Amino acid sequence: MAGRATLVQTVCSSMPLYHMQHNMLPKSVISQIEKLERAFLWGSSPEKKRCHQIGWNKICSPKAFGGLGILSLREMNLAFFYKLAWQLLTKEDNLWVRFIKGKYGVASNGVFEVSSKPTDSSFWRDIIRILPEFKDQIAWEVGDGNKIGFWDDKWISKDMILREYVVTDDHNINSSEKLSDFVNDQNQWDIGKLSNMLYKPAIYKILSFVPPDKQAGMDVPLWNLGDDSGFTTKSAYLSIKKLEANCSPSVWSSIWKGNNQQSHKLLLWRMCHNSLPTRSKTASWSGSSATCPSFFWDWRNRVVNEPGFVYPNEPHRVILSSAKNQLAAWKVVEASSVINCSWVQGFSLKIGLSNPLFAEIWSIAEGLSLAWNLGYRKVILENDSQVAVNCFRSGFNVDKVCHPAVKKVWDLLSKDWVVKIKHIPHIANKCVLTFLLKEV
Repeated sequence: MAGRATLVQTVCSSMPLYHMQHNMLPKSVISQIEKLERAFLWGSSPEKKRCHQIGWNKICSPKAFGGLGILSLREMNLAFFYKLAWQLLTKEDNLWVRFIKGKYGVASNGVFEVSSKPTDSSFWRDIIRILPEFKDQIAWEVGDGNKIGFWDDKWISKDMILREYVVTDDHNINSSEKLSDFVNDQNQWDIGKLSNMLYKPAIYKILSFVPPDKQAGMDVPLWNLGDDSGFTTKSAYLSIKKLEANCSPSVWSSIWKGNNQQSHKLLLWRMCHNSLPTRSKTASWSGSSATCPSFFWDWRNRVVNEPGFVYPNEPHRVILSSAKNQLAAWKVVEASSVINCSWVQGFSLKIGLSNPLFAEIWSIAEGLSLAWNLGYRKVILENDSQVAVNCFRSGFNVDKVCHPAVKKVWDLLSKDWVVKIKHIPHIANKCVLTFLLKEV
């Protein structure tokens, strides 16, 4: 079975992937493919049917969630279309994105506001059909506030939409209003406008955040289930299957990381699912008697089937030795680390939804601003994010869509002072961000 599981995972379920990246396969085709996969996995044939002892939905879960990592084709097909929708939202310079937006009249800020006609291509109609559920997985990091829909986008938290906190009737709401429409001429929240339309708890929540900054870059979409809020097809697949992207270590991980044979791992996997064909289990499938004259251990089987077999003299020692070997195969040693650093000065700021990279860039911007305002003119900036540090080194090409605070940092770096930007490993950095400030 271990060999068949490997073949299904690496060959059968991977063959349709190329076509699924740009076509929604018919449900009947997917059903037929998965029917053949199930039969092959459990060793069924037209001549001899075998019991499928674990549900296909469990088998199609990742190994860390108790499955075999075999792809569910319907959900993988949908994940690929999530990827296309993500590119429409974030990769405005891609040739195919420019072509599609031009052909169907999609404005740069209006991906979620378009519709399809019966005469449109099936490709476009399939994308439009998945946009509502795709939008539920999108949050926003605030930049200049010109792309975020004030009422229907998730920008305060990943589960809060302001339309649900409106005082007046929904018909009086302009759904096209952006975040920047609620900022006054002094670049502060327009409290008067907010008070007329929202309940006080929502207003207090909004006022706790920094308003959109005209000097910052564009608003940035965040993928809810990504490790760094960036989109991956894997995280899309997990979201469709309603599984958490970051799961804690479990018994399943221990099974697959063990240093034993694949067939033994599969046996343990089936044991944890309680799907081995023991007498009691087969009785529950067939309705026969569950009474068993002996346990299905290897020695007892050999006593029955091998007349010359003799029990070991000290069976407990054999069992303990086997258990110790299994434990050694699963043991994971975590290296300890020593961190040395000292605190200079710090700050805190609510920036709303973000991811680790964007938070690093915002902290660099605020930290440089703090150093400048304190009068320091020679600054060594140390940061443990290599990607964030690279954004501010000469010759590095920064994607303007992905970094709304980059412009603010470059404006600070252009001032009349000396700033050296250095990367240090996380193990040497006790603080997330450290500034060594020296007077001229």
